[in-house]
Amino acid sequence: ILLVHGGGSGVGTAAIQVATALGATVATTAGSSEKLERCAELGASILINYREQNFAEVIREATGGHGADVILDIM
Repeated sequence: ILLVHGGGSGVGTAAIQVATALGATVATTAGSSEKLERCAELGASILINYREQNFAEVIREATGGHGADVILDIM
């Protein structure tokens, strides 16, 4: 699992596409449903609205407690 913080940004959208092309499962955070919809179109499968959800809890639940293998935080 790759977790991309800021999936709606230029770097974030590129990371989602590259990781998906390489076969990775991608989780991403964004601050609006519109940005998350775009991330899904680019290949992200775990979508987290950081304004409404705790990303750590969502990742933990989605991975059965394993968590993310790699985190890209572009901030």
